[in-house]
Amino acid sequence: VTGAVALAQLGTEYRYTTRVMGRRINDGTLSGDLVVVGNGDPSVSDSLSGDAMAPLRALADSLQALGLRRVTGALRSGANTFP
Repeated sequence: VTGAVALAQLGTEYRYTTRVMGRRINDGTLSGDLVVVGNGDPSVSDSLSGDAMAPLRALADSLQALGLRRVTGALRSGANTFP
């Protein structure tokens, strides 16, 4: 039932997004915090993917491929999608 309602409400083209934000990157270094804002992606769970960290490692690999090598601040969670 949950899947049918999600399909009806979100449509077949809906894709979950995880945003990664920071202030400034210079020579591969992000000065400040790296903020990750998710929106309930069910693939970030042990029950669905078998390893909840796998999608997050893929995200880290993507950031590295874009040239990010170092973060001077902390890894932070962004706004709470589900208050």
